[in-house]
Amino acid sequence: MLSIIFQLSERLKYVHILNKDAIKIIKEFDNPNILFVCDSPYPCTESYYLHDFSGRHHELAATLKNIKGKFIYCCRVTCPKSCQKKSTCSIKMAGRIKKLYRSNRNYYIDVLLNNGQKERIITNFKFDNSKQYK
Repeated sequence: MLSIIFQLSERLKYVHILNKDAIKIIKEFDNPNILFVCDSPYPCTESYYLHDFSGRHHELAATLKNIKGKFIYCCRVTCPKSCQKKSTCSIKMAGRIKKLYRSNRNYYIDVLLNNGQKERIITNFKFDNSKQYK
């Protein structure tokens, strides 16, 4: 067990985990050797967070589209159970996400979670079983 912890600590030695404004961080640190992992608030849940992200999904998509580095962006495709507009919300979310990230250089994979929700992982690089946005 200690050897695994040591291996993990060595692997993460130069990793920075920041809980700050993602767009500011991306603009400050962007370079070809960086991998950004973004997990923004899900639509209909922005009010649960300390930092106000409402209406900034478009800004994040535009920022990620033009970066020099690589990104992994996780987002919910299906609406949370708490959302009052659940029947139309999931359709709007999937369409909005596709519109924001559709590009020749973006790839995605959908992951079904245990609670029946669907999470989409979007990247600007190809990975196993990923599909390219068209």
